[in-house]
Amino acid sequence: MKDPDGIRQQVVTVLKQQFFIKWQQEGPARDHLVSRRTATFKAKPVNPDRWQETGWDWCFKSSWVQAQRRHEGEFLKDTQGPGVINLLVYDTAMIEDSNDSTVFGRRQCSSGDPMDIINAFGRQARRQNAEFVQHTGTQQSSEIQHAGQERLEGMLLDPRRPMADSQQTCDNRERRNLVVAWANSSFDEATSPCDLQTHLLLWQQAFAAVKYIADKGICHRDISFRNVRVESLNHVRVCDFDMAMVQNSEASGANDRTGTVAFMATSILGPERRKYRPVYDCESVFWLCTLELLCRIGVGQTRENLANMMGPGRSISVIRSSKQSIVQSLTRVNVKKKAVWLESYYNLAAPKDWSLLCCLAELAKEFHNQQYEIDYEGAEEFESTCFNRCIEIINQYVEH
Repeated sequence: MKDPDGIRQQVVTVLKQQFFIKWQQEGPARDHLVSRRTATFKAKPVNPDRWQETGWDWCFKSSWVQAQRRHEGEFLKDTQGPGVINLLVYDTAMIEDSNDSTVFGRRQCSSGDPMDIINAFGRQARRQNAEFVQHTGTQQSSEIQHAGQERLEGMLLDPRRPMADSQQTCDNRERRNLVVAWANSSFDEATSPCDLQTHLLLWQQAFAAVKYIADKGICHRDISFRNVRVESLNHVRVCDFDMAMVQNSEASGANDRTGTVAFMATSILGPERRKYRPVYDCESVFWLCTLELLCRIGVGQTRENLANMMGPGRSISVIRSSKQSIVQSLTRVNVKKKAVWLESYYNLAAPKDWSLLCCLAELAKEFHNQQYEIDYEGAEEFESTCFNRCIEIINQYVEH
């Protein structure tokens, strides 16, 4: 369909409302319905209501379910408010017949039979000698349409594709779509160029936003730079509730240790299985602020700890130890005096970074005092006030 500028665009339908989509932001380059990875696109309504933004101010997100859990759109609907990304619409598409159009080509299987997606893709691609166009048209470049054998082999070995034994049944496939507001910058991208006061306010907003979600009875469980975003007017917006769960709920459809490991609460990385609690989300916001700052100013041992936390292939025990090492270093910071030893851990050349480090050190001392590394043992009062306490600490530096 052509948009108002006369440019042909792909159109998707979510709950009977049509949207143009383009500029894929995340997910595999091929048809996003083939891969189990989530894909996101910039979107705009074909026929917007009067109150809707008419430009490319929306985000279309599509995925299919690997484990049965509550629709992300339901969590967003229940938490709409300050600091949460604006939800426009969401729906679910069930794939129930034997001609499953979400698989490349038309893989035939009897109802209830397992379907090996990567093998179906490989056979079809080989038959067509890799000269194909994806069925939804999300990727139609000449590079994809006329790929050679070397390109084909790379695509078949792409680690983003489902593993060979990843199977779904033909009558048990569920594709989930939603459209939310577009928040332009990830948390680390937005905070880096800010002045000190704006920087601190963004930290404060992050704690306040996740507190609001917790007050609604929801644990987010996947705090990260990409999932805590900042709009153009420096407003924090939490998004991506794929891993969210209702507090005190046993069955969430996702593991207890989930999310982006560098941002996870430290005690979750221990050998004991933990029931997820709001204080873990609060600690994740602490790591959000910590990693945002230290990735810019960390040197020496700090840089090594960051590499252990955020690099590929690190064991859980190494990541946990690196987190404890970072907190230990922060608790040594004397906020009243810039000691010489700091130069071996932090580059404090930028004037604002000393104030940010002092604020971060106070937060680290609070979590350390509350036994963060042994699951907040004996810290019941802190668990109920953790978000407010962190906001108060940051506020002391905002007021300065």
